[in-house]
Amino acid sequence: MTTETSERAREFVERREMLLEELRVQPGGLEWCARHTGVVDDLVRSLYDWQAQSSEDMPRLAIVATGGYGRSELSPWSDVDLRLVPLDKAHPRLESTVKWLFRNLHEALSSTMGLKVGYGLSYVSDAAGFDAKTRSGLMDSRVVVGSQEAHDDLMVALWSGFPVAEFVIEKVREQAAIESRTNDTPYSSHPHLKSGAGGLRCFHTANWIGAAIGEGTESPTDAYGFVLLARNLLHLVAGRQLDHMTIPRRSEVAQLLGLEPLKFGSQLAEALSQNDAAYKAMMERLHRARFEL
Repeated sequence: MTTETSERAREFVERREMLLEELRVQPGGLEWCARHTGVVDDLVRSLYDWQAQSSEDMPRLAIVATGGYGRSELSPWSDVDLRLVPLDKAHPRLESTVKWLFRNLHEALSSTMGLKVGYGLSYVSDAAGFDAKTRSGLMDSRVVVGSQEAHDDLMVALWSGFPVAEFVIEKVREQAAIESRTNDTPYSSHPHLKSGAGGLRCFHTANWIGAAIGEGTESPTDAYGFVLLARNLLHLVAGRQLDHMTIPRRSEVAQLLGLEPLKFGSQLAEALSQNDAAYKAMMERLHRARFEL
């Protein structure tokens, strides 16, 4: 990493470390994730501004947050998923600018902060060929910095001729496959907080399907917020990205919340059960919905 990149990232690393310490003393869910996301946003903007100031003719593009980063729900060790969207794919400095941004974003977020970074480059003309995973990631996207117009154009192209049936079928199959690998009941003794039955992904998938069939999306519920809180603390005590709530980890998380492990386990199971019920209610509505095949 260059010295200057390291120096620019250091301030944000310190801010993140303070948030992690705060999480240990004052456990938080959605609100904590939003502030954590804000630190990453500020670092991304700092690097973008650095490039813009040093370039006489920087191409117009958007740095877009997708997935959980797009939802402003970064847990302590969540992946940071980024997508660069150029407004003009023929700009002569586009390739060099994209390479510079990818290299420095990776170094600052991954090498310095220790977060896993996923990134890609998307042109508006690519939208028709996006797979279901890319589509769902963009459905939760937002511009961190750069051209709002580029992002808007991409989203118009994304929804133009959206393959509703193909997308819905893929998402239902994906969720079923994930639950078969993790836990297919919210009452598991070691639930997967992200992908298992009643986990966060249940809520995401229901929202993606709802948006695809024209129902719109739901705001996070208290049950969703509690599972996210549990995930934040699980990441914290593990010191890494860990989403399986084992019995020993459950005791550690319960201690941070000032709860008996059995009491915390009961509250977590109830929240997972509510998320699972909401997903199943979406599946019932899906059976009655009308959309193009």
